[in-house]
Amino acid sequence: MFTLLLVLAMTTVGVEASLGGWLTTYSYRAGMRSLAGAASATSIFWLGEMLSRLAFSTRLLAKVGRPQVVRWGFWV
Repeated sequence: MFTLLLVLAMTTVGVEASLGGWLTTYSYRAGMRSLAGAASATSIFWLGEMLSRLAFSTRLLAKVGRPQVVRWGFWV
């Protein structure tokens, strides 16, 4: 079980790292006027993702409790 969790964690980190670089390039090629604007758009995307994770996890913990969330985490 630990090995599977480790592989999933490494895969997630790899996907997020590659997505960060790709989003900047894609934004620039899709019509952003400058590379700085494309990088800012990517930063705003990651900020939104972080805030949504924080909001969802806080509500989830308040609703079902920490032990249940941990049990779900092992199965997901």
